[in-house]
Amino acid sequence: MCLDCFVAFEAELQRSGLYDSYVKQIRKGNILHFAKELEQWLAEAVEYDNTYVTEHGDIEDWKSNESAAKLKLTNELTEYIEYLKSKVE
Repeated sequence: MCLDCFVAFEAELQRSGLYDSYVKQIRKGNILHFAKELEQWLAEAVEYDNTYVTEHGDIEDWKSNESAAKLKLTNELTEYIEYLKSKVE
């Protein structure tokens, strides 16, 4: 949709009184998409493996206190995602 068509579309929505519900639907879609992206990022962050190969070819495993941090991050982000979804519905 070109800019002129979009401006005309929004002007028509404002004239008919539907603009506020249109904006709410756009915001709802944005929040739900953000929550989905956050869930995907969280899944990738939990599955991330902290092993590194040194310049000598040795494989180092850097998982010292990782499980507690991942559990805390998972719990907090899951709670935040549920909060976002509850505000949208």
